[in-house]
Amino acid sequence: MDYSCGVSIKWRKPDDRGAYIKRYIVKIQNNQASFVELEEFYFLETDGSIESVIQMETLTRAPFFLSVGDLVKVQVSAENEKGISLPSRVNSNDCLVDVVPGTAQSPRELYTTDDSITITWGNAAERNGSPITGYIIEW
Repeated sequence: MDYSCGVSIKWRKPDDRGAYIKRYIVKIQNNQASFVELEEFYFLETDGSIESVIQMETLTRAPFFLSVGDLVKVQVSAENEKGISLPSRVNSNDCLVDVVPGTAQSPRELYTTDDSITITWGNAAERNGSPITGYIIEW
C-alpha cells in the first residue's frame, strides 16, 4: 500500500461468530468532534489483519474538514448478516494531518559562474495547508 500521502490504519480481523463479515465501517472524527463514516475505502486482508490507507486529501475535505496538524481519530466496526458490531475504541496513534504541497513552479532564471549556479523559481501554487520546509534541486 502507498503510505506517502495517507494515514495507514490496521486492525485484526474480528471473530465473525459464524457469519461472513460483509463490510467494515471506518469512522473518522471530523472537526466538529463527530464521527463520520468514510464512504469509500479499499482494504487489504493478510494474515488475519485488515489494512487500509486513507488519503490526506480525503481528510481535509467534506465531510471531515480536518486541518494540517489535527489529530486523526479512527474507529472501526464490522458488519455481518446478524448486524453491526460495537465500534473499536478510538485510536489515533498520534497521527497528524500533513498534506504534501503542490509542485513548485519551473525555474525562471538560471545564472552560472565558474563555481556556482543561481536558480530562482516561484513557490508551489498550492501549499495545501502545509508549510514548505525545503526544496530538492536535481540536475
